[in-house]
Amino acid sequence: MKSAIAVVVGLLAACGPGQGLNDKWTVRKPVQVIVENQPLDSAEAHRALVEGLHQLGFQTTNTETGQVITAVRDDCTCASCNRNTAAWVDPVSYDVIRVCDRAGVAAQDLGVARAADLILKHELGHALGLRGHTPSGLLSARLDDHADIRSFTQSDITAICDADGLASPVCL
Repeated sequence: MKSAIAVVVGLLAACGPGQGLNDKWTVRKPVQVIVENQPLDSAEAHRALVEGLHQLGFQTTNTETGQVITAVRDDCTCASCNRNTAAWVDPVSYDVIRVCDRAGVAAQDLGVARAADLILKHELGHALGLRGHTPSGLLSARLDDHADIRSFTQSDITAICDADGLASPVCL
């Protein structure tokens, strides 16, 4: 359990901001969710991302829409990655969540569904614009204190909306 928590907490050190300030994600268009070869179970990874998007007011689709979130395997050599990094958001496109092999450790210790929720929904918050972390909730920098949270809290949603990268009724 401690190794999984270290991995999940370590992922926070490598988190990146979401799309640029001029690019807003909008609920007016569905989001295509793509899960490619990565260390978490593909069905659970897809489920976690779809649930997170739905909670924020998005519809999802399997067809090209112009709004795409992709989760892919990565060797985690990013500038801010460390030995415990489980995932990070691509600092160029911000619509790619790079999942490190270390995410598999969290899946073994916490269960695949729980690890997918903690890791991918956290990174989804960054992909949608959050640059920092919330004091509590799924987007907290101290997930080991909140490892039972499986969806965005109101403070998470407020922080994502305040980052101004999301155009959604949940932000009103």
